[in-house]
Amino acid sequence: NPTADADFVCDPSTYYSDIQSTLDSPGSVEVSHLKDILRERMADPHVVIPYTSSSKVDCWDALSVLDANPSSPSSEVLLIYKQTGDLIINSGDSNGWNREHVWPKSYGVGYTGADTSDLHSLRAADWSVNSARNNRYYDNCVDPDACDIPAHSEAASDTGKMSIAGTTGIFMPPTSVRGDLARSLFYMATRYDGTETNTEALTLSNCPCDTSFAMGKLRTLLEWHEADPPSAEEIARNDLLCSSYQGNRNVFIDYPNLASLVFPNDDDSSCPTCPDPVSEDDSSNDDFFVESSVQLDPGDIVIIGFNSDDPKAVQLLALTSIASGTIFYMTDNGFLGNSFREGEGTIKFTITSDVQAGSTLSWISGDSSSLSSFGAWSELGSFNPSKTGDQIYLFTLTSAMNHNFVFALQYRTDSFDESMTLGVDDSSTKGALPSSLAWPAYAIALSHKDNYRWE
Repeated sequence: NPTADADFVCDPSTYYSDIQSTLDSPGSVEVSHLKDILRERMADPHVVIPYTSSSKVDCWDALSVLDANPSSPSSEVLLIYKQTGDLIINSGDSNGWNREHVWPKSYGVGYTGADTSDLHSLRAADWSVNSARNNRYYDNCVDPDACDIPAHSEAASDTGKMSIAGTTGIFMPPTSVRGDLARSLFYMATRYDGTETNTEALTLSNCPCDTSFAMGKLRTLLEWHEADPPSAEEIARNDLLCSSYQGNRNVFIDYPNLASLVFPNDDDSSCPTCPDPVSEDDSSNDDFFVESSVQLDPGDIVIIGFNSDDPKAVQLLALTSIASGTIFYMTDNGFLGNSFREGEGTIKFTITSDVQAGSTLSWISGDSSSLSSFGAWSELGSFNPSKTGDQIYLFTLTSAMNHNFVFALQYRTDSFDESMTLGVDDSSTKGALPSSLAWPAYAIALSHKDNYRWE
């Protein structure tokens, strides 16, 4: 039990006592205000469970309990899209099961923040079927000529998927869990408004669009919600998730009547064009971003040289001893003041041998052995510092999957770009200065040169 020391108040009659008058007459409250009231109730308390951790109970551990197969609860999980069991010990195996983000990462959840590891939107799923779902939004798939039914050879027989030009495509889950999944999405679109670190404002729409974080399809989700009301199993999962893990409840399970009030069914007769959809990263990248068991302070590692010509290279200097087991990251994604923009690359450094103060660590593009004396590096996306100027950030991740910044470098101009925090600029070669880094002690801004070296 990961939160045995916590004294969560999870009995519905007590949990909702401070907003009970609103719940008794929700129609008398303006929709946006109602949504705010529900958000505040579900956001506090909310203990953020680590997505992956070697030292704490994480989402793997939680799903092994929350999604236990009723017929073999101590040894199996029930897979959401397959509706059969798999051994708990097969977690993370490409022939086993992994963690399905009901709200896809590319629709705004991303890889860091409380929403990434929110158990209300995570389910145990067959690895292959999860890949078939990818980042498709939910909808009915009824055209036998256009739909793949089932969605995958290992999926339940009443699943389906279909590609639709200009969208991420649709996925139809098993009938028995359609309402459950709809209520997960109702929760997410209410719980997250983008005001918390490393989160976005999530919305539901009849015009799904991943680049605007609008998930769907709303009309279908409302239909599924009505046709498949909360079951005893779903209610029990909500109870256990609150009492043993996060301390918060999904109000749409407890008060199903709220869904149609919070999410009025909008018109989709003229959906605007959605920019090119983003393909969800392969499930093998699911554990790229993880909490470091050792946290670094600003300036513990600094950048002392880089080459934006070929071969791309960055040289780091440890100003303090770095313990084995430390995991830190380096990215050229622009920082927006609250989160990173996406589309570029991140390098993950895993330290397996103690690094003494004064030691240098090198990353060289294409050379996986460049860090061999201290550990290894891996890459997500394409870390490719621009010849015309760019930014590089070093950070670790906390147990809440928040960025703990260590160092920042800007070599396009002699200052960081605070316009990024105002939403008025979205350049891939611009980034804001994290508030936790003092300039110039832990952050450097340099006029443009292709290459720099400190001497």
